Amino acid sequence: MDTQLIQEQYALLERLQALNSDHVQALTHTPDWSEIRLGLKDVPALVGDPNHPRVRRDHEVLLQFDDRYPTLPPLFQIGPERPICAHIWRNRTICLLQHSWYPARELWTGVVDLVEMLQRGTYSSSPADQSDHQWLRREENRRRLHELVGSPTRFRLPLPAPAISTAPPSRPKISTVS
Repeated sequence: MDTQLIQEQYALLERLQALNSDHVQALTHTPDWSEIRLGLKDVPALVGDPNHPRVRRDHEVLLQFDDRYPTLPPLFQIGPERPICAHIWRNRTICLLQHSWYPARELWTGVVDLVEMLQRGTYSSSPADQSDHQWLRREENRRRLHELVGSPTRFRLPLPAPAISTAPPSRPKISTVS
């Protein structure tokens, strides 16, 4: 991965952490950045519904930017061919899995969009909804998701973008895992 792209990823991380300092607590990634894990705090509050069927015991959110696990229905889509799935697993971690054809810029935009969406309480469903597929088919929720997600190449955050320096910022929370 080229240096400029890594710098852009760090800049997006800065925006994410600035917006979500109460919820984002750690980042780990593989050396090639193909898998990224964001540690979260208070996931049930983020989701907005502690009884949502995807809130599991230990509150890990798994995001899938591909179709390797077709049993998980998409939470929302970035473009018609890019479903994003979310699942609560065993610890407070968002796991992002990136296909080689999936641009990292779009992946990171999706991270920012998703956490913003969680904060705003959009990721929740009424007890009458039996599945995420039914929830997504509801026109009002579909409209709200499109308003929040929008284009994968733009941001709707109220914060100015930080300057991209020649070196990534020093953050003890960031580590590399094999």
